[in-house]
Amino acid sequence: MSNDLSAVDGAPVESPKDSFRFLVVDDDADTRALLRVILSKNGYPSVDEAGTGEEALRALREKEYHVVLLDKRMPKMDGLQVLEAAKPIQPDCQFIMISAYGSIETVIEAMNLGAFGFIEKPLKEIDALLKKVQSALQVVEARREYNSMVDRLKETGTSPEGAREGTDEGEDGSP
Repeated sequence: MSNDLSAVDGAPVESPKDSFRFLVVDDDADTRALLRVILSKNGYPSVDEAGTGEEALRALREKEYHVVLLDKRMPKMDGLQVLEAAKPIQPDCQFIMISAYGSIETVIEAMNLGAFGFIEKPLKEIDALLKKVQSALQVVEARREYNSMVDRLKETGTSPEGAREGTDEGEDGSP
């Protein structure tokens, strides 16, 4: 029996990791390349790069991403400005801020703007980065599942709130 993970027609079968898209945003090309290699070597081959905030917003308008690794300190448009502008474009995308200049105030501001997490440079703890990425992807998966359930309920003409009303509880909430 073969361990070949290809479909009957010879096309490769997409593994769950293959279905996730990443955007790495950093003005430092070496950091972008490092993050791309780390993600690729850990089973996440779909990684795009942007060197400026403007490039990142353009990419976010053109493609759906699941996780964005976003440098805090960049010229012209910093990571917090990108985050604030990007969340309305892709509200389900998870943004992980990366910075060598992370103060507690910056972390709090990033979280208030919708960041999933914050990682410090230099990237010495690859395992910590990968754990943060995996946690962000769990949120993405949970949102996908939730949205799918809501869509199925809408197809049946049931609202998500209406689904709770069909329980065996009495009028006062007792069984």
